[in-house]
Amino acid sequence: MDQQNDLIRNSLLMLLPFLQVYNVFNTATDINIISLVIDITYARDLEVKRLFLGRMVVECL
Repeated sequence: MDQQNDLIRNSLLMLLPFLQVYNVFNTATDINIISLVIDITYARDLEVKRLFLGRMVVECL
């Protein structure tokens, strides 16, 4: 499970620079995105992971 979580977290963190191209990030948004990455990483239920991922996408728009 930890290996899977590390993979998910690293994948999401790798996306951050690309997301920044499409959005002028402020510090509050950066903190929200990073906290959502952590939430997605440590959520045990796949449905919860999807919910947090959806919130992250909305945060980036």
